[in-house]
Amino acid sequence: MLYDILTNRLAVNILKGLSDNEKKKVYSANINELTGDRAQVEVAVVLLSSEGLVYKEEQLLSISEKGKRFIEAFDGLVVVFRNEQTETKENVEIKYDLTEFEKKVLFTLFRIYQETGEDVALSTLTQELFPYENPERRKLRISKELKKLEQLNLARKVKKERNVFAEITDSGLKVIKRQIVKEVKKVL
Repeated sequence: MLYDILTNRLAVNILKGLSDNEKKKVYSANINELTGDRAQVEVAVVLLSSEGLVYKEEQLLSISEKGKRFIEAFDGLVVVFRNEQTETKENVEIKYDLTEFEKKVLFTLFRIYQETGEDVALSTLTQELFPYENPERRKLRISKELKKLEQLNLARKVKKERNVFAEITDSGLKVIKRQIVKEVKKVL
């Protein structure tokens, strides 16, 4: 049903309109005053009502708590999709459950970047992590680890001509500062 709601633009617009109205202290809307084809409006209202996102009494429509949470989450997704920055609460912290080797890769990437000020070649990163082994044999493992870090938006692989480079993302820098440095301080 989530797919049905998300693909029904009219349903999302109705829900968003009800949410906006409630912020203006208008707690209901008349179904007859909603814009759009009557049949499509009815389908959207039935869909929203059946999922408990709105309450329908005769011709009046109001948003439910579930509907408010839905729109709040939807607005958050829109912000992510548009790649906009949101205000983060300082008391909220995202913790990544990284393996020891993932932490080592991320921290080594950070350290090399700090020293050189440039993106780090995959071969350089591999050589730094496995100094006594043939780097060509370990490139695949480092590439896989970088792919995991890339999925977490902590690092990114960049192809330049025939070479592959790694760079740390803003999220990766935050993890370095918050999580990994704290762990290093515990050891010291």
